[in-house]
Amino acid sequence: MAAKALIPGMYSTTSYNPESVDSVSLNLTFQLPSNPGDLTFDWKFGTNEDRPTFFNDFFNVLVNGTPIPGFPVTINNAALEPPSPNDICYKLVTPTVQTTAFDLRPFSEQIITVTFEVSDFGDCRVDSAAFIDNLQIQGSEAI
Repeated sequence: MAAKALIPGMYSTTSYNPESVDSVSLNLTFQLPSNPGDLTFDWKFGTNEDRPTFFNDFFNVLVNGTPIPGFPVTINNAALEPPSPNDICYKLVTPTVQTTAFDLRPFSEQIITVTFEVSDFGDCRVDSAAFIDNLQIQGSEAI
């Protein structure tokens, strides 16, 4: 589980709600320099939900509590298709690895928290996931 990864200088948390919404979030906190670059990362989203569905499982990425452009990605708004051989093992996945870049210059010299959140909405079954790779925050130092 990503939230249990040992990353020196970074803080992470997870939450689990046994009611109708199961959520996992990874919170990473950074002190940005005076001229930060972009937050960049690669990702895929997968689900075992059937479409169409009234469940709206999602993957969200927030900076200081605000979703970045393009998020949240949900079962109902994402381009999902059956996986190709050797892909992640879910009924539906984003067909290719997606790359996201977010400009951090407005947060110059601030402490920011980047939150990656996956939520399984409405059915008490953990059947959706996000896969994150190549996370970079250009010009920052972990605190």
